[in-house]
Amino acid sequence: MLSVLYEEKITLELEEVEYLHHLKSKDVRHFELGIDAELYKRFNLKKNNWKDFDFAYHIPYHTGETYLPEFIKEQQSKKAYEAYFTFIDRTRFKETPTVVVHAGMSKNTDENLAYLDYLLNRTEQLGLGVRFALETIRSKDGTTAYTRDDIRVLINPFRSSRLKMCADLTHEYRTDGVVKGYEEDIIHTHFHGFTETTAHHSLTKENKMLFEEHLGGYVKKVPTVLENLYEEGYLEKLLYDLDWINHSAVKKL
Repeated sequence: MLSVLYEEKITLELEEVEYLHHLKSKDVRHFELGIDAELYKRFNLKKNNWKDFDFAYHIPYHTGETYLPEFIKEQQSKKAYEAYFTFIDRTRFKETPTVVVHAGMSKNTDENLAYLDYLLNRTEQLGLGVRFALETIRSKDGTTAYTRDDIRVLINPFRSSRLKMCADLTHEYRTDGVVKGYEEDIIHTHFHGFTETTAHHSLTKENKMLFEEHLGGYVKKVPTVLENLYEEGYLEKLLYDLDWINHSAVKKL
């Protein structure tokens, strides 16, 4: 399923309903929503013009990356998570929405497992019924912080249908080239344009050559999110990228 990152800044240029109309015209029926309290204040997500869309959530990256067991006991941390979970509860349309998270960045595997245990248990207590997708991550120094193998190590002990993998194709390709494997664990994917020094923008010619062979297979199976951030000419570039995906990557299958 072709998806996009919902970029609320575009509503400074045009009405939200027009933005969503453009997405629907390119066969987009799904988007990923960053959990942002300010966004929730500005938009009533249960309004009519969203009824044709499904969506997933992304918990802010820094929450998982700074996690330690003692951190979660502090009131500030608990308050942040409770706000995320409240946001999900008030906006979800379906019974089991996907929430993309970054694994804890502790070097101690047990601490990272404790973080995931907290996420699963707390959302079950709240009756949210969400499932989590741990994202493959490329670290700032260019190495792979979490590969598919690393994610498998973290999700296997739980043996839970509520804890699976988000394959970030751009993170993976920039580090290791074309990555395959563990497809049965992947329930969500990300990709976006990148160069040596920039990312999260429109696809370049080189990106298209890289993604074309592999992207269509993911789009056919799981939500595959084009993560373009707002920039000059954002909408025109986004629609151009979506056209390419529909007519080159997906139709090639």
